[in-house]
Amino acid sequence: MADITVSSAVDTFLQSANQSEMRTNIGASSGFDFDQQSEPSSPEIGQTWRERDGTNLIIGEWFWTGSLWLSLGTTKFINTRDASSNITGSGGGQTVFFPFNSFIESVSVYMNLILSPVDATNYFEWNLARARGDGFSNETPLVSGFRYDSGSFARWDGVPVNQRLDLSNPYSNAGLRLNVTATGSPGTIRVPWYATLREIRA
Repeated sequence: MADITVSSAVDTFLQSANQSEMRTNIGASSGFDFDQQSEPSSPEIGQTWRERDGTNLIIGEWFWTGSLWLSLGTTKFINTRDASSNITGSGGGQTVFFPFNSFIESVSVYMNLILSPVDATNYFEWNLARARGDGFSNETPLVSGFRYDSGSFARWDGVPVNQRLDLSNPYSNAGLRLNVTATGSPGTIRVPWYATLREIRA
């Protein structure tokens, strides 16, 4: 399950008016709480740090969750198989693998109907779970309860996940798997999706 402390801190940070406004009101000359080489001691949740190397070059910009330094910037990892991989009325799944030190903030999913309609008795549902190294998953879903049962397409933008991949067991935490199940006899769909990540400072 998601780290409750990390999740709450991320939510608090993202609910700020916006990052640029937050930076200009922090009080440090650079717009950060800390602008230095060494890791700050005893930071408070939500405080920011511009990390520099020995030559004073900027090598990272982070905010403190209470247990982790997460990058201020995000990266989107796209399911590269979506252009050619369809899911039929029998259901299926797709996996995206991520780099180490990843914090999965959210996912966005798009379902596009290709063949035959969907309706109240013939529909697809999806959930998201951590994926093993072989691409499959037998874990409890991180998010679930999403149904596509009408129209030519459906989309879900920015569904919160707030999940850290556990590097102590990379085989069991290699990425995320989008599991799609079918009820009745729905048509064929294409399912592009992507995850929004933040880097975890090692």
